[in-house]
Amino acid sequence: MNTISKLLVTGLLSFSVLMPTYAMAAEFADMPDDWTTPALERAVENGLLNGSDGLILPYNNITRAEMAAIMVRAFGANAEADISAFPDVSPDKWYYSEFAKAVKMNAFGGTDDGKLNPENYITYEECFTVVSRVFGLRGIVNEANEEVYDCLDVFFDSDLVADWAKPYMSRIVGNGYWDGIDNMLKPKDYITRAEFAVLMDNMIQVYITEPGTYTELEDGNVLIKANDVTLDTITTDNMIIVGDGVTGTTNLKNITSTSQICVRGGKMVITGKIHHLSALCEGVDIDISGIEERTGKIYLAEGTNLNLGNFYQ
Repeated sequence: MNTISKLLVTGLLSFSVLMPTYAMAAEFADMPDDWTTPALERAVENGLLNGSDGLILPYNNITRAEMAAIMVRAFGANAEADISAFPDVSPDKWYYSEFAKAVKMNAFGGTDDGKLNPENYITYEECFTVVSRVFGLRGIVNEANEEVYDCLDVFFDSDLVADWAKPYMSRIVGNGYWDGIDNMLKPKDYITRAEFAVLMDNMIQVYITEPGTYTELEDGNVLIKANDVTLDTITTDNMIIVGDGVTGTTNLKNITSTSQICVRGGKMVITGKIHHLSALCEGVDIDISGIEERTGKIYLAEGTNLNLGNFYQ
């Protein structure tokens, strides 16, 4: 099983290894043996993908409703939006609550014709849009500080990417989370469960699911899903994301972060040095009155609270 992170609990001399409590990948008879296998195994072990009748169905496409459910589960989202205005999502469907949560997360916003199309398969460009939004990814900018999409041009089919999807796909590609398949982006194709597992594995490598004080982490982007987590004296160039389901306080103590800190739930107190900081959901409370240096920007969703103290850079 994949080691998630190492936890040093204050007062103890030894490390404990946090292990997920989800299904074992070996339980699925159709687990493939190809480039997607490690990511699929970790997706199962971290609860992103569930099987059916002993099968993980790696080559099946994902519906938009299934995508909504996966993102809700990944980030522990509980708050629901009012989606009664969408005529194609009925309250008696299994995915109604999941979509209500996904819309609240700003993962889905509906199509131009006012629909959510829950039972349609999701395309690459739609999928990348959802993921980019949820992670609050920032784009690549030129000298004039304008976002550019040049990173898409190396792919044979870049001209097929819809204009509305270019910012989101370029943020995924430009930040190194997707290399394409056979030099193609396949924006209009439907993404499979295995391919989606690879994308999420590129996005998140470390899941913190237990409270405690962490003084060492494995390399990779970190998703915090537990209340009352402290990252103490950690230097990182990877993203730190706090999930929607967190309601307690996350402490980044003496942090040195050169990447993005993304807060989707609870309260965060930060001391140390930071780069970009994003609060993506209403009700989030961030205290940076104790930080020493900020080199990037602060992005705040409506309804968030930021305590600057005497820090005004």
